[in-house]
Amino acid sequence: MTGGGQMVSDEKLEQFLDEHGVAWEIASEASHFALANEWESIYGNVWRLGMRHTKGARARHEYSRRFAETFFIVPFLSKRANPHGAVAHTPTVAYKCQCAGELPDLSEFAGLEFFISPPDLSWTMVHTHEDDAIGGPYFIERDWLVPPIRQRK
Repeated sequence: MTGGGQMVSDEKLEQFLDEHGVAWEIASEASHFALANEWESIYGNVWRLGMRHTKGARARHEYSRRFAETFFIVPFLSKRANPHGAVAHTPTVAYKCQCAGELPDLSEFAGLEFFISPPDLSWTMVHTHEDDAIGGPYFIERDWLVPPIRQRK
């Protein structure tokens, strides 16, 4: 992490992934920053512009319908990108994951403030500490990113 901070791994998350048959490796710091920045450029205005997204149980359902042999778990690095403007106090590493089956439900790790996406960022699942309190988690398809048409008066 820039500024002299050091990112740490999350042993509990790693154990969870192992138990659910997900092969994982820690993504390089450069990859973490690149993914976080690309995600922010694609999805960062969703909440500000009122673009389509699902939340709560509907988001979990949309996520459960997805398949990705490779996906990333990427903690937010910028408060601007996160829907609730928070970033975990201890910066956690990003993970590149491989799985042949169902994507894991990572709801119990929401305190990490992260997103899950395949390499092409065609969809994303966002978890924050506000999950199930102020609307999260959130699921968004890249194809949904069209600002709503406002009615004229």
